[in-house]
Amino acid sequence: MGLREMTSLLQAHGHPEARQYPLPMLWMETRIVRQRANRELANQTVLQQLAMASILSEKAQKALTKRLKQLTET
Repeated sequence: MGLREMTSLLQAHGHPEARQYPLPMLWMETRIVRQRANRELANQTVLQQLAMASILSEKAQKALTKRLKQLTET
């Protein structure tokens, strides 16, 4: 990923001053944003799989309910 792509990614995720970041900070913040986005996508995938499986399986329904409860507890 190039510098322009990193800057654009950070700006899209709430870093309006990303163009002013020193290179090490730009790199680290990009890494954090990408990790967070990847975790979110993985979590969405798991939820979709559980939702589809819960149509046919009571065990999957319970797993989906448990996972949703974990995600919504504060």
